Amino acid sequence: MSVRLMVLTQLLLIMVVFSFLYYVGVTNVNYYFFAYTIIYILTAMIFNPTNRRMRIINVLVMGILITVSLILISIYIYPILMKPPTQYYA
Repeated sequence: MSVRLMVLTQLLLIMVVFSFLYYVGVTNVNYYFFAYTIIYILTAMIFNPTNRRMRIINVLVMGILITVSLILISIYIYPILMKPPTQYYA
């Protein structure tokens, strides 16, 4: 498959998903970033480029996107995990 088809598919999916998120009323930028990350990874896996250089670039971009996503997720989860446990009375 060609890289041009992969990029066009990504753009089409991003337009559809971002329009839906805007329509629903999502204002948090993290949701848009997570959606972009998922779209990029899925299209890169479906349209796996045969050129070795493009595969290396795709792996690097996917690694960066996943790392940033994990950092953003951990920023949200950390305060929840650090809350002291509540006491239950029997």
